[in-house]
Amino acid sequence: MRLGVAGGVAAVLLAAAWFVWNPRGDSSTASEAQIRSLAVLPFENVSRDPDEDYFVDGMTEALISDLARIRSLKVISRTSVMRYKATNKSIPEIARS
Repeated sequence: MRLGVAGGVAAVLLAAAWFVWNPRGDSSTASEAQIRSLAVLPFENVSRDPDEDYFVDGMTEALISDLARIRSLKVISRTSVMRYKATNKSIPEIARS
């Protein structure tokens, strides 16, 4: 099951990296990126095994840590985003809060 979750996380990471470094779909450089800050919302455990929650939370934290290494990008902390774990709020609602 972890292999499936890891594959999904890898796909999300690749998509996020693409939009950070190429937000308009053209040959613009990273210095022209429009994204200045972002929040990595907690991943959801889609397995039926509640023991996987720890793994999923670890993947969220690892992604936040890796993205925080980009100096030009402000990444919202793990403690701030974990309050949205298992929430029914939409992304626009979360963005406003």
